[in-house]
Amino acid sequence: MTLGDAIHLVSALWVKEATEVSDLEFMTFDNSSNKSVETDIGTKALPILNLEEFTHGISSDPDVFALLRLQRLRPILRQMPFDLG
Repeated sequence: MTLGDAIHLVSALWVKEATEVSDLEFMTFDNSSNKSVETDIGTKALPILNLEEFTHGISSDPDVFALLRLQRLRPILRQMPFDLG
C-alpha cells in the first residue's frame, strides 16, 4: 500500500468512526496502480477496490478488518483527463 493510499483510507476511517458516519463510502478509480513513485520498480501498489483479495490470514487484525468493512466503490462518472497544456 502506498503512503498516499494509506492516508486516504485512514482519513476515511477516522471520519466514519470518530464522527459516527455509518454510511460513508470511499470512492476511488484506483484498483492496482502499475506505476507509482511510492513503490519500488517492478512492484505494484495494493488495489484499494479489491483489498479483500489480498488480506488472507490477516483479516482478523482490527485495523485490516476496519478497512475491509469500509465500503469502497468506483465512482459512476468516468474520469476525465486534465488538459495541462
